[in-house]
Amino acid sequence: MVQPIFAIDIGWTNKAVRLYQEIAHQIELLISEGRLEPGDRLPPERALAGSFKVSRNCVREALRALAEKKLVESRQGDGTYVRDDAASDLARTFAEAFSAQRERIAEIFELRRAVEPGIAALAAEKATPRDIARLKAVVFDQERALEAGRVDPGLDAAFHKALAEATHNRVVGEIMTALTGTMAESRSEFLQSARRGRASLATHLALLAAVEAGDPEASRLAMCAHLDRVAGAVFAPGANQETD
Repeated sequence: MVQPIFAIDIGWTNKAVRLYQEIAHQIELLISEGRLEPGDRLPPERALAGSFKVSRNCVREALRALAEKKLVESRQGDGTYVRDDAASDLARTFAEAFSAQRERIAEIFELRRAVEPGIAALAAEKATPRDIARLKAVVFDQERALEAGRVDPGLDAAFHKALAEATHNRVVGEIMTALTGTMAESRSEFLQSARRGRASLATHLALLAAVEAGDPEASRLAMCAHLDRVAGAVFAPGANQETD
């Protein structure tokens, strides 16, 4: 009998996603992981309903959704089967979704290039010794994490937050707070790699040196170089699969 990857409890299921969509997603995962292979017959509706602890009507809706995606097919009097081309169709769907994500991340980097170099320049003009010490502490933690083989996107976000605070401009702080969720997309776990971690640390060090020297133009250029290098690491072929 097919077992769900995680138990679905209608009490905690995201109400923005209908329950049958959760069931369909679970079966998609089973197909993508190879636990359901082309030609496999799915258990009867009653068995699936018991496995997922939902009604048969819910299972029926989920199977209908999967059929519309051409992942399964119903054979009259014989049950529901995984289509022979289901894996390739699913791979194409994931590829299209990844392509859309790449476009959004590229646009977020465009936004960061428009905003953050100016913040770096202003920080160079207004940073206090305490601000510099805070930035150094974050970079030190980032260096230690890399030496331990970890890439911590939270430290990257902390550095840029400390840099914004070093401008001592409340409006800058408000803008960066408003953009926090959007900016975080460019630092998601999926986009992290050893290559990106090294690029981030090296350019943070150069940026820190420029801010500490009180040089606005050098800080502006250092931020541009930082964003260009990190974006290059993100969009390099196979970047998110790199582990060395």
